[in-house]
Amino acid sequence: MEMPLYVKQQERNTNNNTTTNTMVNATAVGTAGKVVHSNSKQHQQKQSLQHQHHHYHHQQQQHRCRAAHVKQAFKHEPSYPFLLSPPSRYCENIFRRLMSLCFILLVVLVRNSACNFINQVAVHIEGGVQNADRVAKEHGFKNLGQIGSLTDKYLFEHSGIAKRSLSPSHTHLQKLSKDQNVIWFEQQIAKRRTKRDFAVEKVNDPFFPKQWYFHGGGHGGYDMNVMPAWQMGYTGKGIVISILDDGIEKDHPDLKKNYDPRASYDVNGKDPDPTPRYDATDENRHGTRCAGEVAAEAGNNICGIGVAYNARIGGVRMLDGFVTDAVEAASLNLNPQYIDIYSASWGPDDNGEVVDGPGPLTREAFASGIQKGRGGLGSIFVWASGNGGSYYDSCNCDGYTNSIYTLSISSTSKNGVKPWYLEECASTVASTYSSGSFNEPQIVTIDLRKKCTSTHTGTSASAPIAAGIVALALEANKNLTWRDIQYITILTARPEPMTDGQWTRNALGRNVSLRYGYGLMDAVAMVNYAKLWVKLPEKHICEVVSKEFRVPLINSVVRKSYLKVDGCQGTTNGVQYLEHVQAQISLTYSRRGDLKIMLTSPNGTRSVLLPPRPNDLVATTFDNWPFLTVHFWGEYAIGEWLLEIEDVSNHHSSSGTLTDWKLILHGTQENPVKHRMKSGFGNSITDSNDLEVFTTKSEDQIDKGSNLSTNQSPDSLCHKDCIDGCHGETAFDCKACKYFKLHSNGKCVSSCPKGFYGNPETQLCHHCIDQCQLCTGPLVTNCKSCEDGFYMDKANQKCSPCKKPCDTCQHNASNCTSCSKDYRLSGNTCVQTSVCAASEYRVDGECFPCFRMCASCYGPGEKQCLTCSSNFILTKGSCFPTPCSMGFYQDINGTSNSPICKRCHESCLTCRGSSSLDCNLCRSSYIKFKNECKLSTASIFCKTAECLQQHQNEAKTHTNFTFLLVFFSIILLMIFISFMILYFSLSHHKFCWANRYEKVGDQSSNKLVLSGDSGDEDEEKIEIK
Repeated sequence: MEMPLYVKQQERNTNNNTTTNTMVNATAVGTAGKVVHSNSKQHQQKQSLQHQHHHYHHQQQQHRCRAAHVKQAFKHEPSYPFLLSPPSRYCENIFRRLMSLCFILLVVLVRNSACNFINQVAVHIEGGVQNADRVAKEHGFKNLGQIGSLTDKYLFEHSGIAKRSLSPSHTHLQKLSKDQNVIWFEQQIAKRRTKRDFAVEKVNDPFFPKQWYFHGGGHGGYDMNVMPAWQMGYTGKGIVISILDDGIEKDHPDLKKNYDPRASYDVNGKDPDPTPRYDATDENRHGTRCAGEVAAEAGNNICGIGVAYNARIGGVRMLDGFVTDAVEAASLNLNPQYIDIYSASWGPDDNGEVVDGPGPLTREAFASGIQKGRGGLGSIFVWASGNGGSYYDSCNCDGYTNSIYTLSISSTSKNGVKPWYLEECASTVASTYSSGSFNEPQIVTIDLRKKCTSTHTGTSASAPIAAGIVALALEANKNLTWRDIQYITILTARPEPMTDGQWTRNALGRNVSLRYGYGLMDAVAMVNYAKLWVKLPEKHICEVVSKEFRVPLINSVVRKSYLKVDGCQGTTNGVQYLEHVQAQISLTYSRRGDLKIMLTSPNGTRSVLLPPRPNDLVATTFDNWPFLTVHFWGEYAIGEWLLEIEDVSNHHSSSGTLTDWKLILHGTQENPVKHRMKSGFGNSITDSNDLEVFTTKSEDQIDKGSNLSTNQSPDSLCHKDCIDGCHGETAFDCKACKYFKLHSNGKCVSSCPKGFYGNPETQLCHHCIDQCQLCTGPLVTNCKSCEDGFYMDKANQKCSPCKKPCDTCQHNASNCTSCSKDYRLSGNTCVQTSVCAASEYRVDGECFPCFRMCASCYGPGEKQCLTCSSNFILTKGSCFPTPCSMGFYQDINGTSNSPICKRCHESCLTCRGSSSLDCNLCRSSYIKFKNECKLSTASIFCKTAECLQQHQNEAKTHTNFTFLLVFFSIILLMIFISFMILYFSLSHHKFCWANRYEKVGDQSSNKLVLSGDSGDEDEEKIEIK
């Protein structure tokens, strides 16, 4: 019977002693080994061994032939040093490296691909979860469950689809498309969503006194009137807020008391715990910081205080993984009957190039939350408007802030000016305080790892503050709808705290801005309005399609398209009083970012729907993009509207086509009166500012301290500017005016507003002449001050235009006080933002002054000068008074032609130039020899030039001898190295490629050995005994 063979791994240098009467079982086969036959009962196995020997001899002969072939192939190849691998191994290493490089390039391409399809598919299947499970199983999918609270919407996953791919899985999608039960499906795409935050240096010293935005720390002593609302007893109690972000640290000591697990979920990890993923950089701190702004506990001596410090706070972890349409929809649709407010501080890239918005599932989640959330009152979505200001991005190109369903919130700095990150758009409703420039204070909140911070920034910080203020208003009146909140926010926002709003006055006389919406949110005013609020009339939507199609767009031509609107009167969709207005536009253009789009209402209010975006320079389209504006809120809808599209660039070859457009008017048919006199209501309103109340046609005022009892007489319900009775409670309803009447619309006022003058005889307010802001009469000479963009020209007694690029000026056309976009103020001159003055340096797009003695510089330090002011000389980056100090000489800077101190030659104590021949005096250890300072070993004891010459000659002879010695040593070393290379190459050549039989050990043992590749660490030997 033939004995089995067993293989054993053996090291290359293992002793090759004969092993007998042993049978070794091994589980691994190495690169070298030997096969051992048990020599027991050898007389019974002789024939078998001989047969195996002949078979093995035949195999060895084949190995030898192949080895000879290999050796012949490399016969004329150069030998390889013993430190290098043989050619085959070298080529293998090169191949592996090339494959690694290809893999890295593939990963980069996948990461930067516009479409990253994953292995999940959203489907619409009716018939319940059992039917969805059956369909999933039939086609090899796994049903991950219902998407949020969306009816009949499920998320399938397939293990056979790549988790990340540049193209959809047509094979599996085709199966779903043929299934009659599948109404709709969508393979999910991993979208890029960036947190609207900025990494800044931490300052872990967060105390309540640092929360300047609570106690009059803004410009002019303004704040958001949060503390007066607290004093009225409104702290957010009973209101539930969820932060949609990268998770929240639920056990933070300043948050855990208010944490609400029912308002929390980990969509990324599919579990109820929203705790963020920790890493060395703490990149997932964003959601925790936002949560602290809203609901950090008060009175516990930890960090600061949240705006609604008694509200319940939760968090949804959804940004720390693939952000898909399904992930966003599930987050927005989490527990909508329990959560009141969703706060989000993220969106598409704010790079000035992207036009992106919610997918179909997310759009449905928004609509579902508005229609069904909070028992039909509507979920409230608060959204940060974006941080793309440095890229000239516009939030009207962000489909989340451009949505009618979101309360889009912008930021203003402590100084009441535009932060550098702010995006301008017509969809912004209002603003809150946040960070500004690098030297302005930022926002205090909690931080990861149970810490605190005072460095929270961006519109990321503004949205949670707004959510907290909304919570205070909801506590005052929990029956407010999502529309009520938008009305109250608009009517109570204050423009006064902002100094650079570039305000536009709409037809109702309200100031509104692309930067700040209607102004800074006011907590106590919102609380007071909420207490008085009556539910709004039913909302209608009127759509009017333009009859102009495929209108050519040409550079330098302002394309105008007029649209007459009747407000859908006579139908169930009739709209007279406006809320949101959308212009849904389809167009193509060769440089989309050069376009500026404007919409003008029948009342004359002009709103910029799209400002130029200089980074969006691709030839692309707007495909039914619904540009949103809130600037017409409350205006009359009926009349002629005007759409204007203009290319503001100088690229004369640009062109395109306005394919089509339509207006979508949201509003009411009835008068949206906003307050009622509740029986038993208190005696006064405690806000320091009079509350404006929006009525049918205009905005009235409730006097501070007035009694709002229902027991007032009819005459006392007239507006305060009425006399001799009224027909209603507004200033439009007076039978006669006590002071003046606006000639333009018949409203009674106590004094004529800006742009009007009063005629005491007729008691009418008439328009001033064009460009005149204040006047005393109709003549040019009656003008007292001018509108923005003009100055009072006293010589000609009229308003003359400022010189571009001045936005505003005074005294003369070039004496600028503010600048147009892309320019900034330097003294009284507007210079391009991208260009700093000679005495300034640039950091992150901003210019800062150099040190006082520097004429130009690259930083703020006194040793960072490039050139110096007059009477100063540049020396090693610093400016010193003339003349130059010892060891330096004066020269002229070749680029700036300014004086500069340069260092003398190392041998000179004083000099007139850079050479050793330019020395006036020599340093110690040097002697002046032939008009040059010389250093020698003899300089220590030589006192004369002759002595120095002798020692220099000796040193030269020694140097020559040393050079020859080094030269011959190098030659001998090279010969020795060449010999060693040759020796080891021949040795390596011999053992690498030789395959042969040889006898080893005892001659009588008759061992047969095959030597393998000696380049391996183990040696394969087959031994037959």
